[in-house]
Amino acid sequence: MARRRRRRSEEKKCAYCDRSTFDWTWDEPVPQCLFDKPRDNLISVPACLECNSTHKSKDDTFLRDMLALNGTIAEHPDGRAVIEAFNRAELKGKSANIVRKYGKWSYDPKTHLYLPTVEIEKERVTRIFKWIIRGLYFHDHEKPLAENYRYGCARTSREDAEKREAAIADLGFHPKWFVGSRGQFRYFHVWFEDPNVTFWQLIFYDREFFIASTAPPGIYSLEDFENDLERKRQMRELLDPDPA
Repeated sequence: MARRRRRRSEEKKCAYCDRSTFDWTWDEPVPQCLFDKPRDNLISVPACLECNSTHKSKDDTFLRDMLALNGTIAEHPDGRAVIEAFNRAELKGKSANIVRKYGKWSYDPKTHLYLPTVEIEKERVTRIFKWIIRGLYFHDHEKPLAENYRYGCARTSREDAEKREAAIADLGFHPKWFVGSRGQFRYFHVWFEDPNVTFWQLIFYDREFFIASTAPPGIYSLEDFENDLERKRQMRELLDPDPA
């Protein structure tokens, strides 16, 4: 059913496309469907109805299903709720498509069950995280990220995530922002002389770890960032060694 247009008395700029409009709504960059009720302490940004309804929202349940297919998130209460929502949708034939299209069922000797394993289409996942970090950036800086920059994302491990956070702390950054009152999601990002060049770490349910970056096309990559971060760390140790 088409979403009813709501013309507001106050004009706002869309967090995603930077267009001023009276036809806007509040949108959660990190989708509500990733949080169990009560859904409190969520981040909301103004979004035009085209960005919110036509483009961004169509990937919300895809992200939920992608996270639900990693059984480890069941160790978090909201993670269990997400898996249960996925299972209910699957019974109705609304979620199994993600497995049929991108994955296969494999036998798990630990649980003696057949569980889905999925290789997600990278282009679609990058698009999802592009929406998320653009919304979070607008919330933190009150201006949008450049649309024409290169956006990249990748899944990472807890160990590597902790190393990156420590390396960034060595450079003098100590950011920790949380979304949700039960630690369902946390993130941090750093930016550079060009504020549209950013690096992000995003953690769902303290079990699923992702990194993302934005940069001019052909100039920057996640690998370049990590190599540069390591060089700066080594230089810091050289100039200011730990006396211990």
